[in-house]
Amino acid sequence: MTLYLLLPAFLVAEESPQAFRIVEDAQSRTVRYLPEEPSNLVVILSHGFSRSPERMAGHASALAERGVSVWLPDLYSLMGGKKSRQKNIDFLLGLVRELAGTKYDVILAGHSSGGALSFMTAVEAQGEDLPVTSLILLDAVPWDETIPAATRLQPLPLLSLTSESSSMNAWLKIEELHEAIGFDFTQLRLVGSSHVDPENPPGTFSRAFATEEGQELYSQLLIRYVTNDDFAGFVDAQVEIGAIEKTQ
Repeated sequence: MTLYLLLPAFLVAEESPQAFRIVEDAQSRTVRYLPEEPSNLVVILSHGFSRSPERMAGHASALAERGVSVWLPDLYSLMGGKKSRQKNIDFLLGLVRELAGTKYDVILAGHSSGGALSFMTAVEAQGEDLPVTSLILLDAVPWDETIPAATRLQPLPLLSLTSESSSMNAWLKIEELHEAIGFDFTQLRLVGSSHVDPENPPGTFSRAFATEEGQELYSQLLIRYVTNDDFAGFVDAQVEIGAIEKTQ
């Protein structure tokens, strides 16, 4: 089967002259990818359980090459308990507040537990009338409290990308969250992909489970959705060849 895909984002970024700078802001616990000619978009892109901002660096570089500012939060602890989870929600809310009143549209995105964190932060941000313009879930694994919170999420552009069911994504527990969301959104299953495929670049552990096709698809879908670069056409092409299934 032939996929209509470009190289993974971390390869594209390495081969392109950098049109952005990387700022490690210890005070705000973020690594910020700041384009020389920024658009009006900022993506706050959260890593998964027990991971680090490095695992999202390829996505950040690829988006920054296209003028999108990306903030990679260095999350607290392992998000393994409710107290730690709330600390991280408050952390991301602080980043959203920092962007309130600026020219930027804020996109929250996250992988695995980082997806649950992004979802919960979006709910809390809406409650404070803070600007979150869209939400992207990269094979998210919801927490127990995430599913009942879905009834509080007001309609906004939402993209949920899922991998094949496995123990790593809690056997697609995300489907329970999908059912609880009270508005239409875009949900795509990446056929044959692994839970670790959204990592870019993958860590040492992840390499043993990652698939090249899944990594490329996650990269391209994220880039095209954020930058509005023929996302629908790209998805239709991948559906045609069986690489993606539309489930919503």
